[in-house]
Amino acid sequence: MLVPYPVLTEKQGEFVAQFKATVVVQPRSTAIIAGGAQLDLSKFKSDKEVTDEGLKTLLAQDLWKKEKKSKAAK
Repeated sequence: MLVPYPVLTEKQGEFVAQFKATVVVQPRSTAIIAGGAQLDLSKFKSDKEVTDEGLKTLLAQDLWKKEKKSKAAK
């Protein structure tokens, strides 16, 4: 299946980045099945930063719900 994505533009001389992934959302877990490569933030520099402490805490959390392992039946 091919899905066309619009080309993102900004002011002349500005850059736009877009990151995509395909995920499966299940009742007990979430899994990345494509495009889930770890993003190396050391390659990017910004003069912007998150200042809200609540938002910083939220962003620091693991985004993916882990499936709990069930105990094996005896």
